Amino acid sequence: MTTFIAITVKCARCGVESQHEHLGSVSSSGYPDLDGRPPPRRRDTMSSWLQECPDCLYVARDLSVASTAEADAVREIGFIEAGLSEGMPDLATRFMRRAYIDARTGNLRDAVRRLLHAAWVLDDFEMNATAIRRRAADVILSLREAADLDLRLLRLDLLRRTQAFKEAILEADNMLRDLSDPDHRKVALAQRRAAAEKRSTALSLSEALRPSPRSGRRRVVTFVRR
Repeated sequence: MTTFIAITVKCARCGVESQHEHLGSVSSSGYPDLDGRPPPRRRDTMSSWLQECPDCLYVARDLSVASTAEADAVREIGFIEAGLSEGMPDLATRFMRRAYIDARTGNLRDAVRRLLHAAWVLDDFEMNATAIRRRAADVILSLREAADLDLRLLRLDLLRRTQAFKEAILEADNMLRDLSDPDHRKVALAQRRAAAEKRSTALSLSEALRPSPRSGRRRVVTFVRR
């Protein structure tokens, strides 16, 4: 059962008080997609993941907290333009604007997560999220060596979902040379297989960890360790 608690929050940037829903509890079942996208019941709570000030438009998990850099980012034209396109759902715009704040304040991992959340909103509206996913993939690439394994695996999904299949296969091959954890290898192999098949739809974690047997000839791919 999903429950919400109504709370009043004072914006740390402009001082205006507003009402918001705080997530009390949620029950969900099923596996997430490989990009972390949760099952529908959990996604139904996304409107409570971020708070937006109705006056100054500042966006945060908790409006009562704002650094100087975060408050300054809201003044920039890029913040206003983030997520502004015809038909963009308000919730997606909220995540895009928080991603802008995170990127401007150097929190690139958080920016990737918020971009991903915006893409999930578009998925649920059956809208094209290719541009947002490509932007998230580019942010991960900009992290270079600072990108951990989870982000690198996420980038495989983002590349495949944006139909950058050759790039996804190349990066999967490079990762598989060094991956030793069985589950991580299964995820990378699932992404590689789907990219080779030019599948740009979502893959579930269950599908990656427990792939169904395939009929026909089996192609063996050998990765040489350097």
